[in-house]
Amino acid sequence: MQNPTTVIDGDEAFEFTWVGKKAATVEANKPIRKTLRPCVEQSVNWDTTQHIFIEGDNLEALKLLQESYLGAVKMIYIVIWSLNHGIQDVHDEALNLLAA
Repeated sequence: MQNPTTVIDGDEAFEFTWVGKKAATVEANKPIRKTLRPCVEQSVNWDTTQHIFIEGDNLEALKLLQESYLGAVKMIYIVIWSLNHGIQDVHDEALNLLAA
């Protein structure tokens, strides 16, 4: 079976690889023993909303969403956290993207 990250066109080939790729694949495939819990009291219109704001480790959150929301997620917006942005700035930016 051909590696899915290899593109072959005639006699030429391109492979997407990097140092640490095997370790990253092992890490991505490790099972996770966590769960998502809603903050209903901090939410607006919890029972009718179609948007979920998740705060946490990106890889862990994606693993948790993978099976439960397969085929139902239209967009995942991952914020690179910095000390220059507060949580309200991040939330406002995400809402602006959703409204566009």
